Amino acid sequence: MAEQGENLDFGKTPSRMWALKKGPFYADQFECALLLVIIGGLESDEECRTFDGDRNRIPGLYVAGNIQGSRFAAEYPITLKGVSHSMAMYYGYVAGKNAVQGI
Repeated sequence: MAEQGENLDFGKTPSRMWALKKGPFYADQFECALLLVIIGGLESDEECRTFDGDRNRIPGLYVAGNIQGSRFAAEYPITLKGVSHSMAMYYGYVAGKNAVQGI
């Protein structure tokens, strides 16, 4: 479909398609819950401060929400509805408050 320039299955824009021709190719199966959040993220503390690779604080850089430091790297609790959103709201408040203090 990429070579034809038309995605008949999902209607994807031709400029976002390319043919996969040369392997090796690998695949992994993910369940829906794993796709709801970022599994990696920026390492941070409870004050939303971020760290570089040597665990030094990065001045002025705060993080909140799903990108915040592997919050769900081990397990995503699919039976606890809204946990991702509530953490994003709370830590968004914390990150914003701390960022303003740095101005």
